[in-house]
Amino acid sequence: MNRYVEKKNAAGNYIFNLRETYNKIKLAARVIASIPNLNDVIVVCSKTEGQRAVYKFGHYTGTKAVSSSRWIPGKLTNQNTGKFEEPRLLIVTDPRVDHQAVVEASYVNIPCIAICNTDAPLQFVDIVIPANNRISSSISMIYWMLAREVLTLRGQIKANSEWDVMVDLFLARDIETIVAQQQQLKNEEEANKKEKEEGVQQQKFGQGVTGTAQEGGEDW
Repeated sequence: MNRYVEKKNAAGNYIFNLRETYNKIKLAARVIASIPNLNDVIVVCSKTEGQRAVYKFGHYTGTKAVSSSRWIPGKLTNQNTGKFEEPRLLIVTDPRVDHQAVVEASYVNIPCIAICNTDAPLQFVDIVIPANNRISSSISMIYWMLAREVLTLRGQIKANSEWDVMVDLFLARDIETIVAQQQQLKNEEEANKKEKEEGVQQQKFGQGVTGTAQEGGEDW
């Protein structure tokens, strides 16, 4: 993976050459778009960070998404299993985590495209897309760009036009974070409402005191 690395920052993290990443996305898209029936393409992700991106990629391109946390052994090699598949192409999010799928694809000569980090095993991987496959934002961006390129090559969207699908739809959603944000928003709304009610009560109280003082002055 050294050929895809641009530099190493002060924190010791490797920075990919984005030109290499984009060129690999275009190459992978050409391979995917060349398959007549995209339902013959299986996209695999066993990591929670990328399962939503894989599902959305399958939804918009017509490929078959397998976003289970566990790959069923023999899915590509054992015809006796109820989940047996015969795809023409395999796409994996992480060849280390999805190692079983990559190995089975190699047994039956199925080409493999993989999103690979700097420490990813490259055995049986035919096309490498160098990118960070550990965080949701990176995975979702790669699948969004790949889906857009595939649809462009197949003539479903224009090359120079913007795709009306936002990359946010590919981003994994953390339920706990969403619930916490909703609760925080609810608390802020209740606090603002209470503050307004207290302000109205103080205003009414001030008007009442002023009216009483004026009445007392007339009696005097």
